[in-house]
Amino acid sequence: MILTGMGPALDIETLPVECRSPVKIFAGVYAIYSGVVFLAAIGLLLTPTIHRIFHKLHLVDWFFKQLNTCFNHRAAASEHYLF
Repeated sequence: MILTGMGPALDIETLPVECRSPVKIFAGVYAIYSGVVFLAAIGLLLTPTIHRIFHKLHLVDWFFKQLNTCFNHRAAASEHYLF
């Protein structure tokens, strides 16, 4: 949590009562935003590596064979019900 800025920054109980709600709202929005940005950045950094691993293990070819089999089966089934 501290890595993305979601860790405890200050004790909200030490603030005046009228300032607590805006600080809580800001902290919540900032925590969600920074978490999403952190996950997106990690995804962008890891995608090429994972893609290369998939190609080394020939998982991409296997996936597309399964996908084509599924769609060809569905297309054949839908042609039966067209007329």
